[in-house]
Amino acid sequence: MDDKEEEPPPETPDLPTISNEIDRYISSLESGGDAVPIVMEKFLMLVEEKMDGYDSMESHVKWRRLREEDAAWFLDAVDRVTSLSNSLANLASDYKYAYTINRAGSVVQRAMSYLEGELKVLLEEYTADDADITSDLIRISKAMLAGSHKDECCHLYYVVRRDALEEHILQLGLEKLSIDNIHKKPWESLERDIELWILKFTTFAKDQFPAERNLLDSVFPAHPTIPETLFRGLTCGITKHILKFAEAVARRWRIFDA
Repeated sequence: MDDKEEEPPPETPDLPTISNEIDRYISSLESGGDAVPIVMEKFLMLVEEKMDGYDSMESHVKWRRLREEDAAWFLDAVDRVTSLSNSLANLASDYKYAYTINRAGSVVQRAMSYLEGELKVLLEEYTADDADITSDLIRISKAMLAGSHKDECCHLYYVVRRDALEEHILQLGLEKLSIDNIHKKPWESLERDIELWILKFTTFAKDQFPAERNLLDSVFPAHPTIPETLFRGLTCGITKHILKFAEAVARRWRIFDA
């Protein structure tokens, strides 16, 4: 009878260990390496399992409620999976990697969906005196851009900030002035409206436009064309919206002058 004790099975690598191996693989590609690690699918599975604690229906966690170490892990994981997905694209012609490529792409898409939802919430909650929100906006937008979701990130930013600016318009009463029936007003009353409109519009432009540009420059520091494009779209759209009142006054003046 053989009394030799059986050797215990090897321990299953944990996520940090596997992550290091994935990092080595990604780095090796820069120097011409191409040996795909056998733990790749295990890595993707473990990442998805941990993501369940962030975005599942049962335990969806808002970004601002995350501990810093949890937020940092998520962004680090997104960066690693995005890099992995990009590197696997070079193997797309090899059918044996098709499942892994699709799996990696699915994990990236899941992460982007979560980040997009949280970016929307943060933009809606943004106030100029909340430095923490600005930091989170920078981190999330950076991850979305790296994850090839530039269009989604920029569109969402534009829509939410446009709505915020329009809310300021309502608060100032500019919208009300813009939709008054100008043609039915006595000229004396219209003159008072014009003076009030000029004052409110000047205040709005002076306060909101520079603040909006500063926020854009802060959120997209490494992508100067994004702030430029978004700021142009926001200011042009809002200015046209406000100037409806001025256009109505000009038409009334032409009628009055005739």
